[in-house]
Amino acid sequence: MSIKWLVFDMDGTLLDDNNQIESKLKDALMECQKNGIKLILASGRSYLRLMKYVDLLKMVENKGFLIEVNGMAITPLETGKRQVLKRLTRDDYTRIFEFIRKLDIEIQFNTDDGIYLYLSDKVYAFKEKIRDAKHLPADYPWTGGAWDWFDDLRDGYPNGGMIQNLGCLPETLNKMTILQGSDEIEEIFTLFYSEFDGKYEINRTCPRIIEINPKGINKGNALQKLMSDHGIKSDEVIVFGDGENDVEMFKQVKYSVAMGNSADYVKKFAFETTTDNINNGILNIIRKYNLISE
Repeated sequence: MSIKWLVFDMDGTLLDDNNQIESKLKDALMECQKNGIKLILASGRSYLRLMKYVDLLKMVENKGFLIEVNGMAITPLETGKRQVLKRLTRDDYTRIFEFIRKLDIEIQFNTDDGIYLYLSDKVYAFKEKIRDAKHLPADYPWTGGAWDWFDDLRDGYPNGGMIQNLGCLPETLNKMTILQGSDEIEEIFTLFYSEFDGKYEINRTCPRIIEINPKGINKGNALQKLMSDHGIKSDEVIVFGDGENDVEMFKQVKYSVAMGNSADYVKKFAFETTTDNINNGILNIIRKYNLISE
């Protein structure tokens, strides 16, 4: 067994619940790179929200890669030459918006450096009550996140804001994101999937998030392109993930690892399952396959 690449989803996988890489895991990944193994961050996040982890792990010096926005773009960090594969067009996101706006959900429109947010009157009133209860400052963003109704994402998305219509949006978007409570997201997913199956990439990436990309834009296709371009075989890669958008990556390699916190519909596609993201899930696999010295 000769592992040359380690590929990581971010939220719920490489990161703990505070968006940090645990110190022992960080040290292990530095040792992996010292041993010649390259790291690939494969995320729904865009370039700006990934760079602090790139810097932490010294991935530029070690010639790692980024797979951004569920496969929308690929970046070899050695050169920094980002390759954008495909974005949602105005026709795409208008069609999607007109269907889902009636569902009383939070809708986010993602660009490289911004999140534009649409809230129905009902959702706005609901979130307003939460803001008051949390005593959030007036300038705190209204955007929801993977784990809560509010998440400050300005470190990677400094631009954007609340919108009432689509007129202020650019001609193309990186992705669209639907957010709702985890108890309702399955029903929304079923409804949306029945309308758009086969037309877009539709994934439950976290317990309260559905993400939408153009058809064919997924992490698996992006990883396969990278592997083909660099002559990497399917048994030379370990992929770690916890979301539905990681399943296409699982299909490209022999060694796919679902985190213990993954949903069952993710675990069934994995070669094996490890412990969860806050209980040494990745570190246990690195040790199991003797990728570092003990």
